Amino acid sequence: MVHLFVEIRGPIDSRALWDELESYGVNVTDMKDTVLVYADLPMIEAVTVVGICSKYGNVKSQIERA
Repeated sequence: MVHLFVEIRGPIDSRALWDELESYGVNVTDMKDTVLVYADLPMIEAVTVVGICSKYGNVKSQIERA
C-alpha cells in the first residue's frame, strides 16, 4: 500500500472526476481553484488514479510507502 496525494489546479469538473475515481475508494475534495485526491491504495491503483487525474489538468502528485 502507498499513500497517494494529488493536487489539480484550476477549476475542473470535480463531479466527472469523482465519477471516474469512485470505484478506487479515493477522497476527492473540491476547493474551487484546486481539487485534491487522496487515499491509501496499492501502487498499481495509485498510478492509475494519477493517470485519470492528469486528464483533467496539470497534476502535482506524491506517492509514499504506507
